[in-house]
Amino acid sequence: MLDGLALAGAVVLVPVALGMVAWVAPVAQPEIGGIAQKIFYAHVPSAITAFLAFGTALVAGVAYLRTRAERWDALGVASIEVGMLFCTLVVCTGPIWAKPVWGVYWNPEPRLLSFAVMWFTYAGYLILRGAMDAGARRAAVGAAYAVVASINVPIVYLAVRLVPPASQLHPVKADLAAPWMRPTLYAMFAAFGALMVTLISVRARLERARLALACRTRT
Repeated sequence: MLDGLALAGAVVLVPVALGMVAWVAPVAQPEIGGIAQKIFYAHVPSAITAFLAFGTALVAGVAYLRTRAERWDALGVASIEVGMLFCTLVVCTGPIWAKPVWGVYWNPEPRLLSFAVMWFTYAGYLILRGAMDAGARRAAVGAAYAVVASINVPIVYLAVRLVPPASQLHPVKADLAAPWMRPTLYAMFAAFGALMVTLISVRARLERARLALACRTRT
């Protein structure tokens, strides 16, 4: 039921939200990027969606370590893979927006550095999992890794709030005063959220089927 609702929501909301970004959201002033500022509507929701996916992996990791049920292992790997998809979207859209505003694609300031560390940390999860044979040991190691890696999420979120403004370029809070900025951003949040739930659900279902097939093959 939830899968169907999420899929229907994604099918409807993604094109509507993208249409609002293209034709409804205002073009920003040149000093904050002009037309390039519209990347903001994908950049920020992608980051929040990645946080939600990694948070789901944390819950799945704790649940697996408590129950040893394969469904939690499947949910954990699905959540991290989908989280990495949105995390990579953040990494790709950020420099495109940064160039016209900062004059450079990359600046080693707190949020960017902490986000890069988070990306590499979860990439390490995928590499480690891929290097291990399927089974309870891989699932347990992956679950424990996901729990420890989750510390990156609050660090990234709080990075711009804990560091003095003079030492960073990344804004602490977006200015959404212009007409249609807030509704467009919320529409993108909803669209990416529905897409995240759909992708995690499909990927987890595939992982459970793969694990079941591997179990039958071994027996």
